[in-house]
Amino acid sequence: MKQLGSTPSDGTPARGTTPPTPHPRPPHADRASAVRRDREPQCCGRRTGTRSPIGDTLARVALVATLSLTGASGPAQDRNGKTPQPPKRIGVFFWHDSPNDEAALVGIRAAFAEIGRKDDIRVARAGENEAAGARILAGFQRDGVDLVFAMGTQAAVLASKHVKRTPVVFTAVTNPIDAGLIRSWDGSGSNLAGNSNWIAPDTILQVFRMTVPGIGRLGMIRTPDCIVSASELRALRAHSSGGTTPIEIVEAPVTRAEQLAAAVDRLAAQRVDAIWIPIDPLVYRNTSRLLDAARGRGIPLVSSSLRGTRTGATAGVVVDYVLLGKLAAAIALQILEHGRDPGSLPIGRMHSYRVTVNLEAARQCSYEVPYSLLLLADILLEKIDSVDPPSPRGK
Repeated sequence: MKQLGSTPSDGTPARGTTPPTPHPRPPHADRASAVRRDREPQCCGRRTGTRSPIGDTLARVALVATLSLTGASGPAQDRNGKTPQPPKRIGVFFWHDSPNDEAALVGIRAAFAEIGRKDDIRVARAGENEAAGARILAGFQRDGVDLVFAMGTQAAVLASKHVKRTPVVFTAVTNPIDAGLIRSWDGSGSNLAGNSNWIAPDTILQVFRMTVPGIGRLGMIRTPDCIVSASELRALRAHSSGGTTPIEIVEAPVTRAEQLAAAVDRLAAQRVDAIWIPIDPLVYRNTSRLLDAARGRGIPLVSSSLRGTRTGATAGVVVDYVLLGKLAAAIALQILEHGRDPGSLPIGRMHSYRVTVNLEAARQCSYEVPYSLLLLADILLEKIDSVDPPSPRGK
């Protein structure tokens, strides 16, 4: 396994360094066909009938094996003749409205449904209000939930502060070390467990380089107080400065949506070759503003966020969030059914990703997409979404 970033002698990844990731495969590996057209945007993943990357296949095999060992039972008895345990009370906590987190919840529900579980799943949303979040988490504990799913980084941070005894399984947390949730990817040592949507920075850079061959300067628009985009920036800067073709990352901070067009103007004046939409809610929720400002300049938008890849980025790279949610469900079942200590469970990471190319976004930016990028695309879009694809919301 390749270790990226500095690691202390005890093997614990240091805060602010790139997490250890599975050996990165080149972005062109494991592609089933030359071009995949996807005219009906999905939440994530390939259309039915096309082959998934080997990494996803292995993840699904591991998921099935885990679920089958954690009480995959019918209403009467499981395959070993044991009477299943009564349904659990499970809280699902959202900090904000995020397509990443919503897709992960779809995966959690699907995993439980696939093995016939009928748990009492209670979904609550803080609406980006910390006091409301604290009340929700206190209510979960008062109601005696058996486990809390924390959807996304900020939800996990709040859950770690307010939930000390009930197991918490987080998902779609980009860098849990930078977020202060864990000290080691080997386990939290506390009541926290979960998985991450982290994509190795060298993989992101490979996709960006294929989008803009010879890229030398990459613009990035982000909000200064966003934990996730700060972590992405730190990791990409560490990996883009070395090698024979270094990339300079030029940051354009914003605090309001009204500043986004001016940020594009500043980056264009600094002659950036592309503009990066990171996992930063203020930025990816307003991709249309960025696209309007970039229109006709010949500067493509690139993204590492699910919404950005759907609403205006010429190219992007993301994980399969539905599968990520299913894997989070498998972690939860290890705790609920086998009594595993959450703190002893390794933090999960995805082994594969999805490359999306949007031809209409490229056309509006007056940018010609390289043929090599079309060849590696998992999803090829021909229109820009004005809103996110619909996803089931909790009751």
